[in-house]
Amino acid sequence: MQSQPGSALHGLLALVAGTDEVEGRVRLQKEAYLLALKGYPHFRPKRFSFYYFGPYCRDISDALHVGVASHLIEERKDQIGAGCRYSYNLTDEGRTWLEAESDEYDRVVDVYRIILRSASWRTLELAASAIFFERSNEVSNRNDAFAKALGLKPECNDYKPDAAKLLHDLEL
Repeated sequence: MQSQPGSALHGLLALVAGTDEVEGRVRLQKEAYLLALKGYPHFRPKRFSFYYFGPYCRDISDALHVGVASHLIEERKDQIGAGCRYSYNLTDEGRTWLEAESDEYDRVVDVYRIILRSASWRTLELAASAIFFERSNEVSNRNDAFAKALGLKPECNDYKPDAAKLLHDLEL
């Protein structure tokens, strides 16, 4: 399986490639969106639309299913009360594939992974939502973008300072 330019699967493998387990599909979607805004070519900002938890891309979801079915990504499902939580790691096959297909753009992921992983999923959700509204010209400035996002996600209010810092640290 060879990587194509703009391959969401390639991007996901690079994103999951860190040493720590990646917890949550929401986290993967938001990290992918923010990396797309940083110019990472395996994720395309225009492929994202707004969804309940913020920017969502069907390509990312499909690539995740392909990665799991192809045994490149290991998925763990834990029951949490009435719901469940998914966690992801690269398999040895996934690491081998990524090493063979790695390109110069994967360094973008390596540089920003530490910043992204230090943020909670709620911080990512709010930051990605606010910048989505800002970039889609639905609002005139960052403050209005946060106001709109918090209007839809009042449960994220406590995360606003962290979300603003995250966008600053990512230079977005």
